[in-house]
Amino acid sequence: MPAADDQYRPSPEDVGAITLNRTVDKVGVQTGTFTADTRPTDSQVEILIDKAMEDVGCAIGYDIPEGLWDRARHVVSVRTAMLIELTLYAHEIRSGISPYPEYKALYEDEVACLASAVQAAEAGQSLDDAASAGLARWGYPAPSYIYGGVN
Repeated sequence: MPAADDQYRPSPEDVGAITLNRTVDKVGVQTGTFTADTRPTDSQVEILIDKAMEDVGCAIGYDIPEGLWDRARHVVSVRTAMLIELTLYAHEIRSGISPYPEYKALYEDEVACLASAVQAAEAGQSLDDAASAGLARWGYPAPSYIYGGVN
């Protein structure tokens, strides 16, 4: 059986879904994933996924409950997209044309949300409750003051 962290390890295709603009092959076709003909290649992305897995593991721990694996896979994919920008497109970051700042903001929000969910799961909350930890919640009907009434 694979290690728990292998269960939430993203594929190059998962990362490609985050950074479609980098999944262009040598003839200019957007593939939606990384291949031997993209920059970075699929092999390079696998190495960056390893590094992103370490980063996320250091940030929140490596033992993530099974019900949170999809969220963890997404967080690692975003971190990998950041590493792609840092390693291959640093000149675009300096020029202000890279999506790196947006990936960084997304990663910071998502890793904090995942950390909250893991903590909630460790505290004994159900995985449904833990999975929504840190997310905004709304209730209906809305309070009357929203409609101009008196509360």
